[in-house]
Amino acid sequence: MNLGILSRQKFHKFILLIISLLLVSSFFGCGQNEPSRQEVVSDETIPEFVLRVDDNYIDRSELMIYVYQVGKEFIEIGGENVWEFEDFSGGKSAVQVAKDAVIENVVRIKVLKKKSQELSIELTGEEEVVVDQEATAFFDQVEASFIDAYDISFQDVRRVFEEFAIAGKVLTQTTSEFFPENDEIIENKMLENEEYARLKDVDTTLLLTELKVDHILLVTREKNQSGEYVTLTEDEKASKLEQVQNIRVRALDGEDFAKLRGMYSEETFPNEQESKGAYEFSMALLPEEFESALTNLQIGEISDIVETELGYHLFKVVSIEEPSNEEIRNFESNFENYEQKVHDNALMALKQEAFNRLYEEWKKQVDVSLNRDVWEAISFTEDF
Repeated sequence: MNLGILSRQKFHKFILLIISLLLVSSFFGCGQNEPSRQEVVSDETIPEFVLRVDDNYIDRSELMIYVYQVGKEFIEIGGENVWEFEDFSGGKSAVQVAKDAVIENVVRIKVLKKKSQELSIELTGEEEVVVDQEATAFFDQVEASFIDAYDISFQDVRRVFEEFAIAGKVLTQTTSEFFPENDEIIENKMLENEEYARLKDVDTTLLLTELKVDHILLVTREKNQSGEYVTLTEDEKASKLEQVQNIRVRALDGEDFAKLRGMYSEETFPNEQESKGAYEFSMALLPEEFESALTNLQIGEISDIVETELGYHLFKVVSIEEPSNEEIRNFESNFENYEQKVHDNALMALKQEAFNRLYEEWKKQVDVSLNRDVWEAISFTEDF
C-alpha cells in the first residue's frame, strides 16, 4: 500500500499529535493498562540502561530526549511552577504523571517500531530527509546544558525522530481503511465537542442577536482569613436582599441605573475599565442562571433579582442588536467549515480509539522492565 510521503509540515504536526495523544493517555489513564514492570538487577555484561522493551535497551541519553519533550509540554500546560503540583491528575503529583508519561511514550514507540518490522514498513528516502530536518531543528533548540548533562548526541535525537516517523506510518497504515459502521457513531463523537453541541441546533438569528446589559451585584460571600470564600450569615444575606430590592424599586421608578451601579454594585474587576458592569450576551447562549430573567426583556427594562452563589444580580437592558442578512450568511458559511472540521476530528478520534485497542493487544506481547535505581534518580524539577 502506498502511504505517500510525510511532508515537513505534516511530519511536524504528527510529532505534536503523537506526543499529545500519549500524554492524554497518561493524564486520564494513570494506573490503567500500564506496561508490566519488574526490578532489574544490573549485569556487568549489559550497559547501564533505564528501560528494556524486549531486546531494546534504552539508556539514559535516549530516555532524556523523551523527558525533555514531556517536561516542556507540562510546563506549557501548567506553567513554570507545574512541578509543585501535588495533585496534578488522579491524585498523582505532576512529576509522577510526567514520569509515567515518559515511560508510556517510550514503550509505545518501541512497540510500534517492532510492529513496523512485522508489517515491513520503512521510511522512504524523502521521509528520511524530513527526519534529518526535524531532528536537527529539535537538537538545535535544546539547551546546551541539558545536552551536556545527559551526553545526548545528534545521533540519539535522530534515532528517536526516525522511530517517531515509523510509528506514524504504522498508525497510518493500520487505520487507513478504518471507518465507523454508520454515520451515527461519528455524529455521537462530534457531539462530545461541547461547543459544537451547543451551536448545532441553535437558530442563527437568535445566536447572532446581541443583548447588551448593565449589571449590579451585591455579594453574599466573602473571603475568610485562610483566603477561602464563605457564605454570609442568613441575617447578612437578608440585609443584602432588602438592599437590592430597594435598588430595583428605585430603578423601576426611573432613577439612573448606571448611577445606582456606581453607588451600590460590589462587583470587582481585575483591571480598571470603562465598561464596568456592562456585558454582552448572545440571545441564544445566555448563561443558564440568567436565562429566565433576561430572555423576554425589552430595551430599558429591569430584570427580576437573580440569586447565584456570588450574590444578588440585577440587570437593565441597554440594547438588543439583531444581525444583518450578510452576517447571517457569513456565519452559516463559516459554520459549515467548522462543522466539517469537527467531523474530521471526530473521525480521527475514532480511528485513534481503534488504533489504541490494537496497540493494547500488541503491548501485551512485549516484555518491559524498568531499572528503578536509575529511573528514580532522574528528576524533572532539576532540569526544567
